[in-house]
Formats: sequence, structure tokens, C-alpha cells
Amino acid sequence: MINEFKLILIIFLFCFDTQGSVKDPFYDEVEGYELVEALIRDQKFDVALSELKSERLKKSNPNRYHILLGQAYYGKGLWDKSILEFKLYPNDLHSKVYLGRNYYALKNYNKCAKSYQKIDKSIYVESNQKLMLESDFLKKANCEFKIKFYSDSFATLSDGQIQFKSFGLYREKISFQIELKLFHEALTYALNELANHPSSPAKYLDIAELFHQKDSFDEALFVIEMGRSLYPTHLDLNLTLSQMYFQKNLLHASDEGFSRAALTDGKYFYHTAELNRQIGHLERAQYFNSHVQDDKQKLKQKIATYVDLNKFNLISSLKSVIGRSELNNDDEIKYALAYSLIKVGEVEAPLKYLDSIIKPELLEKTKTLKNAVLDCQVKNQSCHY
Repeated sequence: MINEFKLILIIFLFCFDTQGSVKDPFYDEVEGYELVEALIRDQKFDVALSELKSERLKKSNPNRYHILLGQAYYGKGLWDKSILEFKLYPNDLHSKVYLGRNYYALKNYNKCAKSYQKIDKSIYVESNQKLMLESDFLKKANCEFKIKFYSDSFATLSDGQIQFKSFGLYREKISFQIELKLFHEALTYALNELANHPSSPAKYLDIAELFHQKDSFDEALFVIEMGRSLYPTHLDLNLTLSQMYFQKNLLHASDEGFSRAALTDGKYFYHTAELNRQIGHLERAQYFNSHVQDDKQKLKQKIATYVDLNKFNLISSLKSVIGRSELNNDDEIKYALAYSLIKVGEVEAPLKYLDSIIKPELLEKTKTLKNAVLDCQVKNQSCHY
């Protein structure tokens, strides 16, 4: 709001002379440049470029003119044009910074690094000049890393951290260490930074993902465990930790996290019940299944749990319920129901389900089961396969 007011005020002063007198040309030039700077700050690059068509501005202060023109081109994404403007004044601090930005945008990492490295370190570390933004330190470090100037890259991030106490800069350093497979150093540095700066569950999750992407599983797991110890009820930390335990086949530990997640958000009751079913905690599986909201998921999981419990009579009693649901067309459910009916001694009913199974993985088992049923029919006896 303040920027808009200032912009309107500048335009007003620029366009009108309320005293009716002739304006001082120098004052007119200053107002013109201030207007362009305000437009660029407000990202009104087209309007800024239009203002810069003034030959009077160009002649009055060529250095300032071309620097502002380069900034406007950069804002528009016209990086090649922007570079041409800044090359006219290569020793200007603005030029060095913006050349680095332009070359980064063009993925010319060698020239990007060289442009940024021409800036006297004391200017952005010791002085109050704010031309080097946090994003510039990240760009400079990335360019140096891309051309394998690794020590320069880490030094740049350290310099940036002096100016900006931000997560982004130390996250990038961790990322570089991981990229170089310095996993132990990265973990030590990450835990130190997380301990000494304001942390959050999102930061633990983010850093763990950096390790996980490079198959550094143990380090990722350690970071998540540390995060969960600080934020024991956080849903995403519990879920991530459970999934990682599951990948390591630590099923009991995985169950703990899923159980916490389910109590936080009901949509995880199904996953918790399924995990308990897989590890043989069938009573717990039934408990969590009873809270599942999706009727189709709930019924399918209930049938699977009854199979594990050898409660075939309970499955056969669900025949009418299955017939009224979408599961009536599910081949796995048809097989489970046919198997259960055979187990409770029925002979005719199972064939209806077995004859309609087409899932390739079930065909061999279906054929065996069907032959057993037909054998029972030939012998004119109940089946207990």
C-alpha cells in the first residue's frame, strides 16, 4: 500500500507543476529515475521499459540508465538483453550481481560463478549494502558447486549465513554434503543446525527427505526419529517414521506410529488395521477395522482378518452383504468366499463364485479348489477342504 502511494505521488510530481514555473531539469531527471526504480521494485517492468524510452534520461546519466534498463530486462526474463546492458559497466556492483543472476537463469554456471566472484567479499559480508540477497548466495553457491568448486561453494554458503540466518542456506549445505556422499558430516551438521536454530516438524521431514533421495536410509531414519522425539503427536512425522520402519521390516515399530496417526486422523485406521493384520495382531486389526469409514475397504479387510482367524463361518455369513456391495465383482473376495463356504461344508454354492474368477494370479488356485468341490459332489458328501 505504501509503495503504491509513493508511486502515485512520484507520478503526480513528475507530471504536474502546480506553481506554473519551469522545473529544474536535474530535479526532473531525479524524479524520472526514481519513478523507474519504483516501477522495478513493484515489478511493473513493462511500464519501466516504457519510461526508459526517454532520450533525456539516457543522456543525463548513461550509467544509471543502462543499469535500470538491465534490471527491467532481467525482470521480464529477457536475460540476453539484460546481460548486454550490464556489460557496458562491468565494474558496477549492480552489474556484477545481475550478471550472476542472468547467467544462472541461462544455466551458464561458469560465467555465473565468475560474475559473482568479482564482487569484493567485504562488500556483502561487512558493509550494509543489501544488493546480495539470500537468493544470490544460493545461486552463487550452486554455480560453484556445478563447476566443482566445492570449497568455494561451501564458503559462499557460510558467508550467506553471516548475513541471513535462514534455513535455506544451511539446508543447501546439507544437500551439497549429501551429494558428495559425506553422509556422516551432513548428519552431524544437520543435527547441530536443527539444535541451534528454531526448528519445526517440516524441517526434520525436509532434511530426512534429502538423505532418503540419495538412499542414505539410516541417516534419514535417524533425523525422523529425532523429530518425532521432539514432536511426538505430529501426524506426518509419525506416518513417515512408520513407513520407514515398514521398509526395514520393523513391523511392530511401524505399528506404533500408524496407531498414533490413526488416533490423530481417522483416515489411517485402515492402514493401521492392515498392518496389524500382517503382523498377526488380529484382535488389534479388528479393533482398528471397526473404525474404518469406507464400507468397501472395511468389508474387504474384515474378510481378510476372518481368513487369518480361520473364522470361515463368519465369512460365509457375509454372503448376502457381499452380494449387495461392489465387492461382489472382486475376484479375491469371490475366492475367499468360495473357500470359506467349502470350509463350512457347502458344495453347490462355491462353484458360482469359482466359475466367474478371471484374475490370472488366482486361476491355478481356483482350478484346484474347483476340482476339490467337484470331487465332493461325485462322492455325494459335504466338503471340508
